[in-house]
Amino acid sequence: MKQEVRAPAVRKNGKSRRSAHGNVPHCEAPPATDESPEADPLGPKLLAIRKRLRMNQKQFAEAIGTSQSALVTYEKTQREPPVRILCKAARLADLSLDELLLSPIDSCHYRAQSWLQGGALKRRLLELATMERASLDLDEDRWLKVMRFLFMTGAQVRTNEMPFRIVVALCQTPDDGTPE
Repeated sequence: MKQEVRAPAVRKNGKSRRSAHGNVPHCEAPPATDESPEADPLGPKLLAIRKRLRMNQKQFAEAIGTSQSALVTYEKTQREPPVRILCKAARLADLSLDELLLSPIDSCHYRAQSWLQGGALKRRLLELATMERASLDLDEDRWLKVMRFLFMTGAQVRTNEMPFRIVVALCQTPDDGTPE
């Protein structure tokens, strides 16, 4: 049996609607349901963001770079908003795209998987650096850049290790202590 998490319902005109999720996804056990899983509609999420920001439709539409009439169609789930609109809405609401697009439980699992993958990439990079006698004494900002590079290049432990080797080579220094 598949399980689905739903945001708390908000009653409006007697219809059940889903509200936007908070900034931090939470990992609760989802309630059991017999319904088949389906993607949460984005319209109610955009509406909830707009209400949370206390903006009218015209203000919100301008802020996310669309027309008021287009916003109405998104909020009523008559049309799916384009990615550029979703990106602007997420940025305006201080949400990541996974928080906007996914259910709270799916967002939590996505983040946990990314965190674990990042840890595995970092461990392998340190192993290779040790074998090559390279120093990876990087500050937090440089570590973030290295990790972004590894993710963007599709680095995988023991499968696609060329990006690891590139980073190690760039961090190696000759015997006199000056960078190559």
